[in-house]
Amino acid sequence: LSIELRGRGVKTTDPARARAHVADGVTSPAMSYRFTTPLWHTHGDPPWFFISVPPAMADEIDQRTEGRQGGFGSVKVSVRIGETTWTTSVFPSKEAETYILPVKKSVRVAERLGEGTAAEVELSIVGLD
Repeated sequence: LSIELRGRGVKTTDPARARAHVADGVTSPAMSYRFTTPLWHTHGDPPWFFISVPPAMADEIDQRTEGRQGGFGSVKVSVRIGETTWTTSVFPSKEAETYILPVKKSVRVAERLGEGTAAEVELSIVGLD
C-alpha cells in the first residue's frame, strides 16, 4: 500500500500511516478543520514548535489551494487553540509528510502547551473567497 501526499513529493508505504490517512476525519466543506494532536519541536537553539496537520486534512487543503499557495507551498490559515486565536500559515514538510503549523511562544504560554501536549486545534483556510 502506497499513498502519495500531493504537492509534498512524498510517499508512504507504512501501513499504519496509510490507515491513518484513510481514517482521519475531514470536517470541512467550508475549509475548517478540527483535530487533536501533540505539539513537537525542532532541536535548534531556540527550538521551533509545531503541530502536524493530519494527513487526510493536509491532502484536502493541498487540493483545494492548488495554484493559490504562497512561498514554499504555504497556505494562510486562522487558528484557534483554547481561547487563543491567531493568523499564520501552514507549510509543507517532507520530513513530517504533511503540513506543519508553527505555534508561537505567546500561544504556548497562554494555553499551557509544552512538547508532547495534545492540543485541540481549529484551523480555517484564509483568503480563498
